[in-house]
Amino acid sequence: MWDLNRLLTLVKLIKALALYSEKYQDEPLPVEYLKQNWWWAKRYSLDADFVDLQGRKALKQVAYDLLYKLEHLGIFKKLGYQIKEFTNLLRKPSLAKDIVLKSHTLGLKKVVKLSAVV
Repeated sequence: MWDLNRLLTLVKLIKALALYSEKYQDEPLPVEYLKQNWWWAKRYSLDADFVDLQGRKALKQVAYDLLYKLEHLGIFKKLGYQIKEFTNLLRKPSLAKDIVLKSHTLGLKKVVKLSAVV
């Protein structure tokens, strides 16, 4: 399910977030919100909702907002990254949708078997 480009892009995003966290301190969310967001993300991938102190919104929109924030702050430029790398990742079908699509073409048993190979 995961391709190497997706993983490399996520590693780059983690590096960008680490650089961001060195300079900026965002107020942490309450534990209940974190648990709910974690569950939704595990269940629905990028098609999940996200809850913060301002309310509930689409996780994908939160991700786009974060990317544009990192771009605006110059973090991507400092690391030599292009925002397009990250927006392209968000445009791919989420893993949840990818599993559904592949299960329709390959069959659910085959998708589960392929997913079990690490």
